[in-house]
Amino acid sequence: MPKREMKPDDRHPVFFQEFVEYELAVGGPDPHMKIAAYLASNVEDPAWFIGCYIAPYNIAVGEIIHNRWRTAAEVLANSGAFRDWIVERFDSFPVRKERRAILGVEKFVEHLISYAMWTRVRLPAAVARGSFLEAFDTVSEIRFNGRYGTMKTYEALRRVGFELPPFVDIQPDGAWSPRLALSWLRPEWENTLNGNFNAENNAISQEVAAEVRGALSPYLNWFDFEVMLCDYKQAYDGHQYPGRAHDSELGHGRRVQSAFPEIPLRLWDARSTLFPHVALGEKPDGFKLRWDGRRKELGKVLTAYGYTWTDLLYDYTRTVDLAAPFRWLDR
Repeated sequence: MPKREMKPDDRHPVFFQEFVEYELAVGGPDPHMKIAAYLASNVEDPAWFIGCYIAPYNIAVGEIIHNRWRTAAEVLANSGAFRDWIVERFDSFPVRKERRAILGVEKFVEHLISYAMWTRVRLPAAVARGSFLEAFDTVSEIRFNGRYGTMKTYEALRRVGFELPPFVDIQPDGAWSPRLALSWLRPEWENTLNGNFNAENNAISQEVAAEVRGALSPYLNWFDFEVMLCDYKQAYDGHQYPGRAHDSELGHGRRVQSAFPEIPLRLWDARSTLFPHVALGEKPDGFKLRWDGRRKELGKVLTAYGYTWTDLLYDYTRTVDLAAPFRWLDR
């Protein structure tokens, strides 16, 4: 595929819209959150399952924890045993770097115990709040959750049926990553978007976000729009591509399944049910691999070759040169 030539001001809007289109087509953004909601629909305590998933921020570890500890009430009644159980197995738990706020076994355990208590005591109050900001502030009370974890927890709880108000903006205070992506899309606001997190800059950042969302992706809700901005920023930095979250979950799932072979993960059936098989490294007719985790070289495609990778158009297993990917239509 020849590298496309375009004016600098046109580059990011074109690439961003392309990235959003392809990411949505393979089940993103945050396809693991869709899996969590799917699996949580068949458990006794859906809110607790969400906490098991959000803490490590991958489905496989969440399933292992939930397989032994089915409810928040059980954890709170046996917190010492829960702590010992986690400590004993923690080295086999991959925790995504996005959860840096709870890295380390001590913070991990304290966070989950705090979350268990929060679901019993404060979740009803969050649901009862009349505004998004009030409900969001209530979710932020969870110990060690951090801004990132609070956003993910809030949205995941909404998706399993808790009636929390939807996101109303990109949460611009502290949102350095989506604001950086916005500055590429609207360079005339670069200094403000990448400036201090004061009230004036935050307000302008949200105004710019509203304009960009309306112009380029009006079909996205505010939560998905912020995630897409963050993911696009990573894509242009050379680390992201549509479908990467599927690949990361595949890698985490294989590691966890190897460490706990006696516990069958529902992750694999959920992936096969929810998402296009062509975007998954494992084949639907058994656990045979087309690829075994994150494909780092695909993160370089956007900037190196001027196009956005998608497994819906290109056959990874037959592609020899990413500058000229093998198209499914060429078979």
